[in-house]
Amino acid sequence: IMAYIYANTGDGVIRGPNSTNFRTAREATTGVASSGNNTDTFGVNVGTAGRSTVWRYTRAFFTFDVSDKSGIVDSCTFEVDSTTSSGGRFVAIFHDAGTSLVNDDFNNVFTSGTTMEDYSAPVTISSTGYHTFNLNSDGISALQSKIGSGDFEIGLVAYTDFQAVSPPATSEETIRFANSTLGKPRIEITYAKADNAIFFGTNF
Repeated sequence: IMAYIYANTGDGVIRGPNSTNFRTAREATTGVASSGNNTDTFGVNVGTAGRSTVWRYTRAFFTFDVSDKSGIVDSCTFEVDSTTSSGGRFVAIFHDAGTSLVNDDFNNVFTSGTTMEDYSAPVTISSTGYHTFNLNSDGISALQSKIGSGDFEIGLVAYTDFQAVSPPATSEETIRFANSTLGKPRIEITYAKADNAIFFGTNF
């Protein structure tokens, strides 16, 4: 029987600094952490200051306690409830910020230099309600490594943030977090079936 596992209450976002260079904004080493809110906004904001374009990235961070779980993970979905529907594309990623966000966790999403590791295909949020990110093999492997031992960490960013390309326009959505009374972030794990085959010998 599958059951939802809900995010730990330390989930939240970190807003990076404004910059007229998208790479400077994306690769910043610190931001402003915000956790414990019912809802918050993440993605990339593209604005103007005078004649200049200004970028700001906001990344969402989640952890799920799977220390009491056991089994071989066959598949897993990660689901977030959006209260907006701007049509942006977002992707689930690796992070190692832990369960208590601090400002300097903003760049704890890179696995090599300024490269992110995706845990899902990009998902377009064009309606309100839950949206499902199906974990890929990297996401499943990361989850499996925490089964029975700790917290599974997963983040959400704008797809252009993951791609490290200049975003042409704002791509932000507001989603619910663990402190919300409804629509909490959740994962649903499907475990591989145990091989219960029994082989009988035959006497001749």
